[in-house]
Amino acid sequence: SSALLGCGGATTEDLGAEPPTAAQIEGLATAVAALADGLWLTIDIARIMTHGEAADNADGVCAHAPYGPRTTCERWDLEYLGTAESPVFTPWAKDGTRGGDVLRGKAEWYRQHK
Repeated sequence: SSALLGCGGATTEDLGAEPPTAAQIEGLATAVAALADGLWLTIDIARIMTHGEAADNADGVCAHAPYGPRTTCERWDLEYLGTAESPVFTPWAKDGTRGGDVLRGKAEWYRQHK
């Protein structure tokens, strides 16, 4: 089986008719925290990335040519969440509003408050 959280029909300007819900975002963060605990991983961008972050080699591994939100934008999954914490597509943001930053922050919160 597999788990998937995506936005069919979404663009970098509009998350479409079915954006991630608050429950899905929180559920993903709790799952990340549980997996990170089970695998003894630090919750950081070197180990926990969105599809878009991995596409742009955000962990520095450079396993392939970049194709994420900072380059060709073929994959930008969860770059923004459409929430107050991550309202718009801003792949160069350094203020914690990128989707991956928010998800990692929430996952770390769940890890600390279990």
